[in-house]
Amino acid sequence: MKITASDLHGKKIGFFGIGESNLSLLRTLPLENSEVVLRSDASLKKDSTPSYLSRCKIYDGEKALTNITEDILFLSPSVRRDRCELQAAKERGTVLSSDAELFYEHNTAPLYTVTGSDGKSTTATLISELLNKRMRTEIIGNIGVPMFASINSRCKAYVAELSSFMLNYAVPKSRRACLTNITPNHLDWHTSEDEYIEAKLSLLRCADEAVLCYDENIMSRIGQKSIFALTSYNATFEELRRKYTAELYITYEKNGIYRNGARLIEESAIVRNELYNIKNLMSAIATTHGVVSDEDIADVAKSFAGLPHRCEHVGRFRGIDFYDSSIDSTPSRTRETLKSLKNPCVIILGGRSKGVSYLGLLDGIDQVRYAVICGENSEEVHHAIRGKVKSVTLDDFDSAVEFAAKLAEGCGTVLLSPASTSYDRFSSYRKRGERFRQIVKNLQI
Repeated sequence: MKITASDLHGKKIGFFGIGESNLSLLRTLPLENSEVVLRSDASLKKDSTPSYLSRCKIYDGEKALTNITEDILFLSPSVRRDRCELQAAKERGTVLSSDAELFYEHNTAPLYTVTGSDGKSTTATLISELLNKRMRTEIIGNIGVPMFASINSRCKAYVAELSSFMLNYAVPKSRRACLTNITPNHLDWHTSEDEYIEAKLSLLRCADEAVLCYDENIMSRIGQKSIFALTSYNATFEELRRKYTAELYITYEKNGIYRNGARLIEESAIVRNELYNIKNLMSAIATTHGVVSDEDIADVAKSFAGLPHRCEHVGRFRGIDFYDSSIDSTPSRTRETLKSLKNPCVIILGGRSKGVSYLGLLDGIDQVRYAVICGENSEEVHHAIRGKVKSVTLDDFDSAVEFAAKLAEGCGTVLLSPASTSYDRFSSYRKRGERFRQIVKNLQI
């Protein structure tokens, strides 16, 4: 069903969750002649919600799913639709939708999509930077930009970073879809690892052309879907071509990125040439192949300084370098960050678990001299790394950062790479990273 303005007029319209995507819809949709209902599992205080929501009826906490009589109910990405109350409402005629689904229904511009367990934000940003060399492009989705409100007749292409939550219920038709990797993630939300993997793979199956990484052990799961492009940091062009038929092969060989066996760009010409960033750049090159020029690729490679909160250098104090990688919300992402460090470090770990194992977190990692653990999952993380590195557990985040700074006087680097979400203490990884930055700034005063 394609929802239009006339479908909203005089109707009862609900919003479950008041995260950024639903708040954007509340600001964007023509709801002047609609009865508006807000629903939230968390308690909502009218004085803490935006003033333009004061006329809305609120069902929150234990009452979040009571009296569902809306004609249309827009759901935040994190709301599971198999909850019995939502299924019953759907059977009664309530239409379930979301910001993403509205975008898919109304967008007419080419859509480039990215998903994966790690690296999707950086890859999506690099794709957007490359496409913007040739056409007006907007980056939207899980990276934090609401989708429907971004529709603009002047925009010639969109790059959407899509989470497994978003893909669990609605999969768009993509011009090209890029899958960066798949590692265990969000098992606190998905019913199984298989459900999580299928949500990711569904994006490839609905795309005109698929881009994926050979190194990530996902080739056997894609079935007979034709592959547009393969990337690999480990295999050569000749090795890939012998195993799989694709139009494009992007490989890392002899300290450079190669395209179909020919050198494209030297590693020394890439300003952020950590392993994970090179992998992300390779995926972005593959996804934009045939649209951008070699000069565009060179320009982005030498100018892209990385994302905020992704191994970002935020200060130096008494000879100690402080790096904010608050975006590292899984053990696999923390491992990639640690592999990129050249110097020994004190690492700050912990937060809220996604239901994944931490047992291999520091296996084969030599850079960590000390771990400071702070968060809801402190005991779980401590048990997983016990015996591999000296560690201490603290209750307070500020104290953890300050103590890490004291410990680092002998090794010179403090790294915030929690391997966990921020939701035990902060509303987002950005807020956690900003707090880390503020504490570092206070140390320098």
